[in-house]
Amino acid sequence: MMKLKPGLSRKVLFVNIMSSFTPHFETELELMEERSQQAAEIHFVRCKSKIPCCFANPKHLKAYCDYCVHRSSRVNDFFPRAIEKDVDQFWKQEDKVFFNSLRTQFSSLKELYDYKIKYCDIDFDIGQAVCCSLVSICRDSSESLLKEQNLIDSLFLTAFYQLVSLSRLIESEQYDEVIIFNGRFASVRGVLRYCQSKNIDIYCHERGGDFYRYAIVKQDTIHSLATHKNKLESLKKSFTKKSELYKMGEDFFENQRKGKVYSWKSYITEQEHGKLPDSFQESLRKVSIFISSEDEFFALDDFKVYFFEDQVEAIRYMVSKLKDVLGKSISLFIRMHPNLAGIDNHFIRSIKALEQEGLNVIDADSNVSSYALVDQSDLIITFGSTVGVEACYVGKPVILMGTTWYEDLDICSIPKSPEDLIEKIKNENETRDKSDAILYGAYISSFGEKFKYFQAEGLFKGRFKSIRIGHRFFNFLQRVIEEKVFPSFFTRRSEERRRMAFKNLLD
Repeated sequence: MMKLKPGLSRKVLFVNIMSSFTPHFETELELMEERSQQAAEIHFVRCKSKIPCCFANPKHLKAYCDYCVHRSSRVNDFFPRAIEKDVDQFWKQEDKVFFNSLRTQFSSLKELYDYKIKYCDIDFDIGQAVCCSLVSICRDSSESLLKEQNLIDSLFLTAFYQLVSLSRLIESEQYDEVIIFNGRFASVRGVLRYCQSKNIDIYCHERGGDFYRYAIVKQDTIHSLATHKNKLESLKKSFTKKSELYKMGEDFFENQRKGKVYSWKSYITEQEHGKLPDSFQESLRKVSIFISSEDEFFALDDFKVYFFEDQVEAIRYMVSKLKDVLGKSISLFIRMHPNLAGIDNHFIRSIKALEQEGLNVIDADSNVSSYALVDQSDLIITFGSTVGVEACYVGKPVILMGTTWYEDLDICSIPKSPEDLIEKIKNENETRDKSDAILYGAYISSFGEKFKYFQAEGLFKGRFKSIRIGHRFFNFLQRVIEEKVFPSFFTRRSEERRRMAFKNLLD
């Protein structure tokens, strides 16, 4: 982080779009505190229910909007000199006219993804921003998403309004730094692209390696492949078996198996220790494929499946080339990622449709133990998830089939071609030294900066400067009523609210 020279003040803009979520709002308060101590001038903008759609509250439920507005209003309680900026003045009639000329209907997701505009003196990948939010909100990456036209329209207006209003605010105030959440969603992608094009320092924050840390990346999204690869390469230069990080890396793998929570929930508490699929046969070569959530990385340029369009196409190819040996000399086990439990989408149905003799699909909510599956398999195939590193750590041969932060480390075997993939499935037995796996374990569990002012009490709880910025009781009750008691009624009401927010911006 840049240290300011004595007497030199910088203007910093915070864009609050995740105020309803701990620790993201508290992370922004943490960063405000750091910059205040460096004599920076703090400005902030918040939504106040104006934008039609955000990732935190895509349905525009009133209770969530109220909660977000309430929490974001607390900024001045902690920083009385922080200045809230109103961006409405930068939203002009000509912008509304231009927006109405934009194309928002598409015949394919790829067409939507590739759609770009030129406005505010930059090239803006607005289609990718909309696509990323759309896929994440709906937890689906199939063409059926194109039926969600109202949601798509709302995301387009959100992305465009945020680009226009925030870029003009930044130009007007001449900010030295801009700080946003994540960087990939429609509500912030425009300001990221604007700052990148104008060489303005912009930082994206997210969860860190554990809930006592936050991650922050300069001039790119938090998922940037290059950023994490460079950090791993730098870490490797000073990484030795005697270092504290080496022990931290070993502890990571041991703790993962015990169900310790790091940056996200552990799923092994819902699995039965040692349990294997009923069809597990010791006499066959057992190949376990660990699926990643397709929707998490669908709209990120950096993350792709090697040689194939997606995971489904890759597995279909494997099955077609192995059909003569499936159930005879080789058994394939496909482990659905546990975070897909309760979701029914095209991706999941496509994977389940592949099930046949010699190919077993383990459902996301199955109590089969993922670690027992790793331990008893002869080969592990991963599309980039951490389980590939964990398998290497326990001495299993691993094939990597997708780009990931650890692909340049000596952890997995990477096929040179689709044909080489099949050959490796049949014959790959080479294991790797686990040093690079331990390096990655140390990195993934410790990346980011330690909180100084936020005291985390779990993944979604904590106190900033000993104060819990929680919900008011009546707001909590309102959320329960909206989501649990009368969901159909309030869903209709929220759709009306979203349409009204859409209309208000264009009137």
